[in-house]
Amino acid sequence: MTEFNAKLGKLVFSFEWRLTLLTGLLVPALVLLGCWQLERGEEKLALAERHSQRMALPPLVMNDVMAALNDAASGALADRRVVFRGSAVAGDYLLLDNRLRDGRFGYEVVALIDAADYRVPVNLGWLAADPARRSRPTISLPTQTLDWHGRIYQSPGPAYLLDEQAPLTQLPTVIQAYEPTQASAQLEQWLNSPVAPFTVRIDPRHPAAYRADWRVVNQTPDKHTAYAVQWFTMGLVLLLAFVLRSSNLSAVLRGRLCAQ
Repeated sequence: MTEFNAKLGKLVFSFEWRLTLLTGLLVPALVLLGCWQLERGEEKLALAERHSQRMALPPLVMNDVMAALNDAASGALADRRVVFRGSAVAGDYLLLDNRLRDGRFGYEVVALIDAADYRVPVNLGWLAADPARRSRPTISLPTQTLDWHGRIYQSPGPAYLLDEQAPLTQLPTVIQAYEPTQASAQLEQWLNSPVAPFTVRIDPRHPAAYRADWRVVNQTPDKHTAYAVQWFTMGLVLLLAFVLRSSNLSAVLRGRLCAQ
């Protein structure tokens, strides 16, 4: 038996099992995708609100940040503004690979700023580079003592890596992503100095900044809502098409229209 027939008033249904099974699987999946997009939108909205609230707070002194690390809850310091004095050391930097801006290839430069008692990884922003990778950009770091301003960046999740990341064996070097906990432990062996287990994204107005147009979230909550509407619409259209294919609903509707 490949069909199941039913009648509801003037409506007659004939459900073909394969089409029914396919629709029964796809419609809930599309609804779940829509709900997932709405949840992602709520998460992005919460991140944006947190960023706005914490950026309005007065900046922290780096010594207080380092002292509070053991007591701070996970994410409690994210997006907090910080200020400290220190100097860059020529050659002590990392290049974050495959960073795109406006379709152009480049790197993000993470300088390991010497703040006397420890090193602070400061992301100076994006710098254009040779897309063929035949050469690396020339990085000139300010070695004089400066006031460094920025905000603490803590990734909301693990970085996506194209391949397993090799251990740090030299400076400067190119890496796929900066994983603070792992990288700081490796760098401490090279630098003979404690390394802050986070990165600071430099203030775009700082004289040492490259292109530092930091995005709080990679997609806006409105875009996630739009995606959710698309998934829900696809599910509704599929369900409507299934009902029209499996019943005489269209004939009943045409009959009523003709009667009027």
